[in-house]
Amino acid sequence: AARKKAEEEEAARKKAEDVQRVTWKVGSRVSALWKEENEYFLGVVSADNGDGTYTINFDDGDVDEHLEAVHMRTPPEQELLSSRN
Repeated sequence: AARKKAEEEEAARKKAEDVQRVTWKVGSRVSALWKEENEYFLGVVSADNGDGTYTINFDDGDVDEHLEAVHMRTPPEQELLSSRN
């Protein structure tokens, strides 16, 4: 049982590392975490800070200048379509 738990923890660690290795290009549309509300909102990557964080310009005008890649994801197509209306 202990070995299985250790294997699961190692797999989770590797997955977290893979997520952190994701790189985003400036201009990419993303769904990104706005930490103050603990919710994801649509925005655009405006800068790669070179330290694993990005500057995100959210559609509502808010800006996060140091958002970690782990808090960014490709927006679902449904969100992209609704944001155009």
